[in-house]
Amino acid sequence: MNTIAFNTLVTLGVLASLNFLSCYPFGGPREPIVTKPFTMHEIDTFVRDHYIGEDALSFTFDFEVDLRPLFNWNTNIVFVYLSCEYTTPKSKFNKVTIWD
Repeated sequence: MNTIAFNTLVTLGVLASLNFLSCYPFGGPREPIVTKPFTMHEIDTFVRDHYIGEDALSFTFDFEVDLRPLFNWNTNIVFVYLSCEYTTPKSKFNKVTIWD
């Protein structure tokens, strides 16, 4: 039983190492390439709620990025989101997800 368990664990360890090395052959994940920078066209709707203290904004934008460097043989799905960071007099750090 000990021999079977040891050989199974060694085989799984070797296969896991080969799997890791096949995903990152040149030192790690590569960055996506931005082909067209972020440009905002028009603001559709702006709603300010004074009771809750929140704002809502709807706008159209253009943004192109090449995500092919993120994919390899083992990638099934990629979650992409676009966030905006800004400062206001009330708060020094604000972060909003504007697209996902």
